Amino acid sequence: MKTLLSILLTNFLLMPLFSQSDPYLLHDFKKGNSPAICVGYSADGKTLIAGYNDGNAVLISIDDEKYGLSFGGHWKGVKYVALAPSGKFMITAGDNTIKCWSPEGEQLYVLKDITTTIMSADLDSSGRYIVAGSFNKTFKLFDALKGEKIADFRGHTDVAMTVCFNSDGSKIASAAGNGEIMIWDRESQSQIAQLNGQSMDIYSLAFSRDGKYLASGSKDKTINIYDLYTNKLIRTLKGHTNQVMDVEFSNDGLHLISCSFDNTIRLWEIPTGKCLYTFIDHSEPVLDLKFSPDGKTFASASFDKSIKIWDFSPEIMVDYYYSPQVNEEMQDEVFLPKQKGESKEDFAGRQAKAKSLKMEIYDRYYQKYLSDLKNGSLPTL
Repeated sequence: MKTLLSILLTNFLLMPLFSQSDPYLLHDFKKGNSPAICVGYSADGKTLIAGYNDGNAVLISIDDEKYGLSFGGHWKGVKYVALAPSGKFMITAGDNTIKCWSPEGEQLYVLKDITTTIMSADLDSSGRYIVAGSFNKTFKLFDALKGEKIADFRGHTDVAMTVCFNSDGSKIASAAGNGEIMIWDRESQSQIAQLNGQSMDIYSLAFSRDGKYLASGSKDKTINIYDLYTNKLIRTLKGHTNQVMDVEFSNDGLHLISCSFDNTIRLWEIPTGKCLYTFIDHSEPVLDLKFSPDGKTFASASFDKSIKIWDFSPEIMVDYYYSPQVNEEMQDEVFLPKQKGESKEDFAGRQAKAKSLKMEIYDRYYQKYLSDLKNGSLPTL
């Protein structure tokens, strides 16, 4: 009975914690009428494009949190969306078609070369090429500007449903249901490497920006990290309690975010394999992630019909390793609550100083974190 009472009390005390919004949640767009499946940023980071299970996509202005143009008309869910870097067109991929749209929502062309349901697609960083994988052993490469198929890529022995470009669009990674991962040269359409993936379906792939790593997220709840200089598996990340739906590297390649059917997003540290933080505000499975162009925020799409934007804050890393030192430095009187007899003006001025000092402290410890991470001298917890 004592153990049961202890468990009930612990659960009661934790209820307020998990009923609050995640402290790193910046925007919460909840106006979707259908589960959100995918999300992307504009090149300037001011606009989101979101794809939904009802076959439509919508533009969202981030600063004023307003929903704009709606378009799509796919008869199945939209699995991929992208705003071209040039700003001259938009891409939606759903059912077995890829559609190209003008910024005003005029349909420019429809690619109908895929005969089965599209499961993944990617627009390269130049906005010139599209690659798409479906329920087929063959995936396809398209010219995004001409609206024409360029090539079929054959070689997988199982469904090649996950594909992505590297940062300069010169390479393509693809993964199949049997765990095969292949790296291809886009120009020659030749296979240049094969990796041993997870034993179950691979749902997502991502290159690090510098081309050093490839990550794969799987139905088996794990994430594999491969060193592409040696084509060897260097780390398996475990922590999600359900299938991993997407993985994305930070701009500096030191961290990875992942999302899962367990309703969470996790932040991983690549050199150590540690999970530094779990973002918990979604109430249903999270299907897609995308970093903003500057890498300071990221967006997520979920079955709970919401699109959320999160702060990819250095505070997360600092608090994980150096919270005792930071807390000690923040004992300064400037951080005290409003004092008896203190005027509103004086308190406002002190709050401004406190904010500035806090930023200085966290920036200093973040630089220490980067140095310690590079030198392998992070604190032992």
